[in-house]
Amino acid sequence: MIIRSTDQIKAVNVDAVRDALSGRTWSTIARVVRITRLSVPTVGRIIDEMLDTGEVLTSSEEVVTGGRRARQYMLNPGYSYSLCIYLDQELIWYHLSDVAGSCAEKGELPVKNFAHREVVENLIEDMTSRYPALKAVSIGVPAWVHGDELREIMEYPGLNHLNFREL
Repeated sequence: MIIRSTDQIKAVNVDAVRDALSGRTWSTIARVVRITRLSVPTVGRIIDEMLDTGEVLTSSEEVVTGGRRARQYMLNPGYSYSLCIYLDQELIWYHLSDVAGSCAEKGELPVKNFAHREVVENLIEDMTSRYPALKAVSIGVPAWVHGDELREIMEYPGLNHLNFREL
């Protein structure tokens, strides 16, 4: 990837910090610097911005390693969620994950009379109302997709021409 702007550099750096903080363990700025090989001021500035948006949490307990006490940071698991949906003839399975990859909720919903579209729309509406931080939805279905629209689904005719942006 060729980086052409400061915005792209910042996005790459933020992703690196996010990756270093991934998992459910607390990290210090020094540890993130070691992992990312970014400078202390860069990591500190990015973490401050992530604290402001709520993407990162800070611990009330500080680590003492012989020098100054170091604050600890961790990705906020509730900052964002992703919803995976899988369609079958008579059931819809779903799995909601938090930003750390842990299951927040999962289940299955019955489908009658090929009413997949209605069940999927209701599921997404319910999840977005209960989890306002839902950022991504993926649907597993054998279909021909063009842009944001499901074009041809032989087994699920009720989903033909479903536009994901409108959900």
